[in-house]
Amino acid sequence: MPALSTDAMEDRREALLLAAFRVFGRKGYHSASIRDICKEAGTSVGGLYVHFNGKEDIIAAVAEMFRSRREKAVEAQTSDTKSTRTSARLSAALRAAAIAPYRDDRATLLADVALMGQAVHIPALKSVLQETDKEHIARHASFIADAENLTSQQKSDLAHLVTAVGYGLVTLSAYDDEFRPDGCIRLLESLLANVLDAGQLSAAGEAPE
Repeated sequence: MPALSTDAMEDRREALLLAAFRVFGRKGYHSASIRDICKEAGTSVGGLYVHFNGKEDIIAAVAEMFRSRREKAVEAQTSDTKSTRTSARLSAALRAAAIAPYRDDRATLLADVALMGQAVHIPALKSVLQETDKEHIARHASFIADAENLTSQQKSDLAHLVTAVGYGLVTLSAYDDEFRPDGCIRLLESLLANVLDAGQLSAAGEAPE
């Protein structure tokens, strides 16, 4: 049998990752088996082990694949917001990361939340998700950088807060079929407008001495 080309090998690897993503979303990480993933992908167990050492290797690779895809998608959706208000730029980034990837795709939403839940147990997966966090925080911080009414610490805290809100919106969307995060993001944008665009920040926003 002739050896597969590099492109064919990459295509097969991605097909396995997408299959694993779907299986993890349906069954959860612990209940999913290697055979479940192979069946979903239409390949043999031996074919899977050509690319991966086991489930932990697969789940980390799945997270890395979607981290890269989401980063490109978020960048594309926020690249034309440079002339808009800071609050609008932050809400656009939040919407791109926490809503756009899952709209009309509950399987992806459930799989992503399943990945998050395993990060504390799988070091390679934790590393990928930490890198994702750094990218989100850095982007939010770049939007806030010119806010003259905030201290450096407040800017850092706000960048982390917006990132944390994104995680909360994704998680709540997975657990509550009736939850709609769009309204929450619109409200957050309104609140941020008071802090960032109008230059209003109460003393409560200051760190205690």
